[in-house]
Amino acid sequence: MRLKQLDPDTYLFGEGVSELPPRDAKRIRERVDHEIMEIFYGRNIQR
Repeated sequence: MRLKQLDPDTYLFGEGVSELPPRDAKRIRERVDHEIMEIFYGRNIQR
């Protein structure tokens, strides 16, 4: 089962999302969500 809302702070080490520029925070959120989808479905997904 996947989480409906992703909290990037649980996947970051050191800095929190609030300390990052909005552009970087969005990019990190998208990358983490993509990795979770690949793990959930068990295959590589094109970006």
